[in-house]
Amino acid sequence: MNLQLFTPELSLAGFAIIVILLDLLVERKGVLVVVSLIGIVVSGGFTLAIWGGGPQAIFNNMLAVDNFALFFKLLFLGIAALVILASTDYVSKFARFQGEYYALVLLSALGMMLMAATAELISLYIAL
Repeated sequence: MNLQLFTPELSLAGFAIIVILLDLLVERKGVLVVVSLIGIVVSGGFTLAIWGGGPQAIFNNMLAVDNFALFFKLLFLGIAALVILASTDYVSKFARFQGEYYALVLLSALGMMLMAATAELISLYIAL
């Protein structure tokens, strides 16, 4: 099993956990926006690194990694970045829930990335 093909999703999940932990530890909540955007850029970099490698399947043929899936992964990451950038002023009004918001944006992008790569109906249902 080649986990290198799954690194965009793993990195995005890792950064979502880091955002939640930073929300507990850091007083300045502006750091959460920066860390969320860094997570999106890192995940996009991993996605671009595996671009053009040819179609492959991972996790017992449940996820397909091809150019179609990689294109939509990049699209969803770009949309998540735009959502984070567009909502920073609005979210700053709710100081208590900023970490959860940014983590949910990252995790929803993760779910969309998994839905784009599904090869079977059960994995599509799990990605929902």
